[in-house]
Amino acid sequence: MYSERPFLTFSKLNTLFLAAFSLPFSAISNGAEKEIWKIASLEWQPHSGSKFPQQGNSIEKLRQLLAKDNIELQVDFFPWKRAKKIVKSNSEYIGVYPAWPLEVSPPVLISPTIDCSSIAVFTHIDSDVRYTSIETLFQDYSVGLVNTYVYPEIIEQVKTKYPHNVSAAISSRLLVKMLSAKRNSAAIADPEVASFHIKKEGITNLRLVEYVTREPLVIAFTHSIKNESRLLRLKKILEKEQPIDCRLTNKNKSNTLGSLVNTGFRSELQKIIKRLFSQ
Repeated sequence: MYSERPFLTFSKLNTLFLAAFSLPFSAISNGAEKEIWKIASLEWQPHSGSKFPQQGNSIEKLRQLLAKDNIELQVDFFPWKRAKKIVKSNSEYIGVYPAWPLEVSPPVLISPTIDCSSIAVFTHIDSDVRYTSIETLFQDYSVGLVNTYVYPEIIEQVKTKYPHNVSAAISSRLLVKMLSAKRNSAAIADPEVASFHIKKEGITNLRLVEYVTREPLVIAFTHSIKNESRLLRLKKILEKEQPIDCRLTNKNKSNTLGSLVNTGFRSELQKIIKRLFSQ
């Protein structure tokens, strides 16, 4: 008697061989399926920035969305004006992000909303600026703006109407520094961006006066057949996500105001509390 020993038939050997042989090719195939989307962006901290580990909050949000459909996001940073120019002449880039839809000129393909950006009025903490509308603000006072940005229509109209009262800055960082030094009476800025620079520069003498609007942040794809396909793909990804609502609400305001109090506005709050308790 001898014990039966299992043996492999030719068909089993063939199956094992094919399975083992196909593994590396399967991995290569899966790797090849990953598509790369390269965008041009700007230094607009904390939304986007080359020195952040994740390249900014809005960039990371887009990166995570695209990863769900096996798309790798690559980002190069430029001054904003150059970023918008370079994507028109270099097909390596699919477009620019993050952008307000109103500041990109056709022909472009505008994506659905990916993130949001608020816009607000800031003044010096000791300022006696009083106004009843954005128009009267520009009519009576010098107002700081970043000269490479195209603002919402409500601001663009009055900016054109009162150019002598527009104080131009080349960046958001210089915008808050100019206001802190009282080189203008007010400034229009994204509160998150202003908060970032206020904290970084150690500024404690500015205050947020009024929220003007909240705008969507989108990818502005250059117009091409390939990008039409990419846009459809992005829309399908976003259909599975919670809709993004950029309307201005009290919750939006309080969340941003809280961060501002912690990064430069604390002294103003303390003064108000002290004044209330002394009455």
